[in-house]
Amino acid sequence: MDFREFSQSKIEPKQQKIDDDFEKKLEEETKKTMNKYANYSQTELVDEFLHIARMQMANGELSYEKLDQIYQTLLPYLNDEQKNLFKDLKNKI
Repeated sequence: MDFREFSQSKIEPKQQKIDDDFEKKLEEETKKTMNKYANYSQTELVDEFLHIARMQMANGELSYEKLDQIYQTLLPYLNDEQKNLFKDLKNKI
């Protein structure tokens, strides 16, 4: 096979399909998650967050460093009440 003839255009359509499939799956999962938690109260959401975070900490999927990265990413978008709530949650984990 002569690789000089191998065109990038042969790869791009396959990559685009993979990207499209990923975005579609991500959108479906996001909607599913939003629907799951749509009727939760703030207390129920906090309890669920703590439960999931503790499970992920226990099995190594989440660390205090990752949690802090999430906080730092969200920080510009949070109001003072939300910042305080997130800090309290971090301390409870």
